[in-house]
Amino acid sequence: MTGELIFSRETYREKENAYELPQAAIEISDVVMARLQDWKETIIVPHELICDIRQYSCSIGLLYGRNVGGFISDIEEDETRVYEEMGKEKPDVALITDIAKARNCRYIVFNTSFHQIPEDLSEYGYERVAEAGGNYVIYCKIPEETGS
Repeated sequence: MTGELIFSRETYREKENAYELPQAAIEISDVVMARLQDWKETIIVPHELICDIRQYSCSIGLLYGRNVGGFISDIEEDETRVYEEMGKEKPDVALITDIAKARNCRYIVFNTSFHQIPEDLSEYGYERVAEAGGNYVIYCKIPEETGS
């Protein structure tokens, strides 16, 4: 016999829930789905949650998804820029929020154990609405006030 065992203490994890997805992905999805304004929301999440969010709910679309590597088709420049920033410890929050607003992404999720960002993003047009999984913070676009 050749090769190495793929199941070991380092690679095996007990499932966290019946969905066999990270609990944080479920919690994030539940927050977004509870606040849907239409049949679907487009959100931005850290790289490690790209596949898990979509497996849990089709009501949530991602600005960039598994196709971020261009496996199926090319992605747009804005999507690439946000994806690259979300991979940095100190992402350019202004760039991410500007593109998010332009692309109608009401939600942005940051991993607080990795991303070093200001806690208050109101100057960028987003407010903190929830935490999930102990390491994730969910921000929602602040609604624009309409004149009377």
